[in-house]
Parts: sequence; C-alpha cells; structure tokens
Amino acid sequence: MGCCPDLISNKDRLTIAYWKIFYGDDSIYTSKKTKWEDLPKDNVQCLILYFADKTRKLFHGDDYYFKCGDLYWGIGEAVTSVQDILDRYPEAIILRGKAIEEWHWADIMDCVYKDQYEE
Repeated sequence: MGCCPDLISNKDRLTIAYWKIFYGDDSIYTSKKTKWEDLPKDNVQCLILYFADKTRKLFHGDDYYFKCGDLYWGIGEAVTSVQDILDRYPEAIILRGKAIEEWHWADIMDCVYKDQYEE
C-alpha cells in the first residue's frame, strides 16, 4: 500500500487518461483519435500526458519521445541514443524531436500551456 495508507494510490491517481502531442508543423494529435504507432515520426515539439485526476505532465525540447507499453517518456540526445532506448525498452516506438525557430517553438508552447483536460 506504500508509506501513506490513507492517501489515494499514485497508481490509481496517475493512470494515463490520454496523451496529446504537438508538432513543429502545428499539427496536434491525441490518443483519443490516433494510435502512437500511426503518428508522424519526426518534428515532435511537446508531449502532454493527462492523468485520471486531471493533472498533466509535459515533455518538451527533447530529441526522442517514446512509448513502451504504458510508459511514455521524452529524453535528450545528450543523455541517451536510440540504441540505448531500444536496448532498455526493445518494444519502444520512438518519435524524434526537431529544433525549430525560437519564436515558433514559443507559439506552440503557448498553446500547450493553455491546453486543458478534455472529458
């Protein structure tokens, strides 16, 4: 049950309700309409994970975004490589981030920060 038995389990609270992903061409995809494996493989700018408790976690500015089972992550090339990810998570489906002009990235992130949980 963990260290605090009176609290709601993080496993329940942090169940992923859906994800949303923003691309440098201004396209936006959500798991409500698209499977991860059908996403464009390049030019990711931000991944939002929305949880059952309506909180969210952002991954942005990363070189790689990947899914393996119920695990989603964004990570930089300075930390790891595609091969490192695949060695650790052989079933991972990897998308690549891409640098874009600062003003364009800021415009996308403005949309990300304003984005709200959808029922």
